[in-house]
Amino acid sequence: MKIFSKSVLKIFLLFSVFWAGGCFANAGNSNNTASFLFVQNAKTGILQADKSNAGSYKLILEDVSPYVIYFSDRPKRISGLITPEKFMTLWQKNGKNNNFATNTPNVGVNGISVHRIFLKNDTNFIMELTNPVYNKAKHSIIYDAHILPGTEKNIMPVNNTEVHDIVLFFDNIAGPCTDSQCCPIC
Repeated sequence: MKIFSKSVLKIFLLFSVFWAGGCFANAGNSNNTASFLFVQNAKTGILQADKSNAGSYKLILEDVSPYVIYFSDRPKRISGLITPEKFMTLWQKNGKNNNFATNTPNVGVNGISVHRIFLKNDTNFIMELTNPVYNKAKHSIIYDAHILPGTEKNIMPVNNTEVHDIVLFFDNIAGPCTDSQCCPIC
């Protein structure tokens, strides 16, 4: 739980970035849907350049938290925890065009980057993540990743950037919701 306590402030900072960008617009949501956002933590993340595809990376998460936090956008105000396995199944389901497999998520990434001379710098960038591969035995996840345009060069990660206490904040996905029960695992 140490990862969780270190990451709470980071989560709220990333939340404010997405909110300011208008990612939480709920226009068109009926009473039967809710918009869910997800937060995933890991002890370490390594960003490796994909040499076969310029501008592409692999984001390798190690020592992944046993839970992914979810919460709904206003006005539903629903929250909870799901396992990484359940999060991976949500990636594929939830309607024909309303899942992360067909509508890939933007993800705010925050952590502490450790350089060769042991300088610790806060690292923040926004990525699009695809094709997750979860290894339950190793507590690891590998994503294909693309850094989104607009990231300032002075804060862009470089190849083989190692980030500690990494937090990933996934933008929304709408899910079914009823008045009596509403959650992303319905």
